[in-house]
Amino acid sequence: MLGYKKNRKAMNALLSTALVTMMVFVAISIVINFSNPLIAKGSSLQSIKDGENVMSYLDNYVQEVAKDGKGASRSFGFSTTAKDYTVLAGEDSIRLKYDAPFEVLEYFSRQKNGNKMTIAGSDVTCNQSGSQLLMENTHLLVAFQKVGSSSSPATIDTANNIANITQKDLGKTFTPSNSSVILDNDPTTRTGTGYSEIMNSGKSLPMCVAHFYVNSTNVAHYDVYYILYAGADFLEVRVDNIKY
Repeated sequence: MLGYKKNRKAMNALLSTALVTMMVFVAISIVINFSNPLIAKGSSLQSIKDGENVMSYLDNYVQEVAKDGKGASRSFGFSTTAKDYTVLAGEDSIRLKYDAPFEVLEYFSRQKNGNKMTIAGSDVTCNQSGSQLLMENTHLLVAFQKVGSSSSPATIDTANNIANITQKDLGKTFTPSNSSVILDNDPTTRTGTGYSEIMNSGKSLPMCVAHFYVNSTNVAHYDVYYILYAGADFLEVRVDNIKY
């Protein structure tokens, strides 16, 4: 059972006004053979540093716009040496992707600094299969219940959010008896109407996010995010945007 104690300061940090920036490094089996290995590593480190600077500038602009309020905007031009970059509206994030030698960053490591996250690895798969939402990496396969949609909410019981978890290293599947999300020890917040979704489907990803929206009857509505990172043998759970 997942309990959540209301924190008014935390509630003010709404996901809609936050920018999570991620630097993603993809492991490559063959590293380009530079004439001097130190030059190769130094070049990668400089590219990464440049990307981090871009993300810091973007983060500052987002924070300024959030403070200015509804209707505010900023224009910001930038260039990057990243392999590609993607704006992920569903995750409120901008993702830069690099190919780099293993020596630059320990594979499957994660570093978080403010709103910036660095993830080394891309072994995550995200998709929907039938009546389930699936996320998988090297160690875990997690199945969630699929409920309704944003345009057509349905009855939801968070006790059934996690259908099962397979620990691939052990070859064992576990079925949680209760994955309830309960606010302020009020069991009525466990159920209501809502929907679930995979934020961004695909293969060879640095992370996967399953989102559940719950409108508990006459009590509160909130969002639950389940996150699986590249190489992680655990599932991160976050409850946000609580409104009574």
